[in-house]
Amino acid sequence: RKIRDLNAAISSSRWSLRACISDVTCVRPFENRMNGNKGTTMRVQLFDETGYIELVIFNELCVQFEEYFIIDKIYTIRNADIKLSTKTLKAWPNKNNSLYDLYVHKSTKINIDLNQEIIDKTFLNYAPETEANSTNPNSEFIELKFLATKKIGSLIKTTY
Repeated sequence: RKIRDLNAAISSSRWSLRACISDVTCVRPFENRMNGNKGTTMRVQLFDETGYIELVIFNELCVQFEEYFIIDKIYTIRNADIKLSTKTLKAWPNKNNSLYDLYVHKSTKINIDLNQEIIDKTFLNYAPETEANSTNPNSEFIELKFLATKKIGSLIKTTY
């Protein structure tokens, strides 16, 4: 399936998604406002030819996947739960306007795709203005509000 075809009515065991990683947050602590439970979470931004979606990972699964994702690599995801997204919790609200997020659980399968054919990125030219495509002359710098979404090591630009 394509990202645009995903919706909450689809059973988690009846679809798979082939998408590219565009960004990964670091693992962060959180506290549930409703019940006070504490845990950790991380988010992975995925894209294909049809748009963006966020993969949401919690607690012990963060440890399992923390170093697994490589930006610009293609992965196949199966058996994640598709849930309505909460706009205030999105890691990339200016780039990702998907109505849904993918929630990873113990039965979710995430594999690096052996076929790393390039996914068509032409739609990315039409993304809303973000820190990545800003016309700001200081675009080499990152705004503080985007800093928390960056993975350790991704902020250093090396040139050879």
